[in-house]
Amino acid sequence: MGPKGAKRLAIDPTGRLWIINKQGNVYMKRRHRWKRIFGKASSIAIGADNSVFVLGKQIKRQGYAIYKLDRRTNTWQRFPGHAMRIAVHIDGNPWIVSAQKKVFRYTEKGWASVKAPNSRLIVNG
Repeated sequence: MGPKGAKRLAIDPTGRLWIINKQGNVYMKRRHRWKRIFGKASSIAIGADNSVFVLGKQIKRQGYAIYKLDRRTNTWQRFPGHAMRIAVHIDGNPWIVSAQKKVFRYTEKGWASVKAPNSRLIVNG
């Protein structure tokens, strides 16, 4: 028996299904079983390099906190910034839509602004 009420989903490069249910719990399907990943989230995105990012459950004026999964410890590590939406580039770096509806991508120097025609149209995974 698996988690009930999937609200968000993502597929990792190995084909594994990840979901966030209505309560904000994060699950990964490994073989035929669901594994719960500690913590709560509102959104999830996975990169081609298998990096997993989520947005936290509590919204603030600047958006949701960003977290990246540390696969060694299976815990969420705080990532710089806040966002309303998130996606992950093929290089493993997140792209976000801010609370001000502006698009940013993460680089080795931090967040860089990206010109986007209408960030309300961006949908996360």
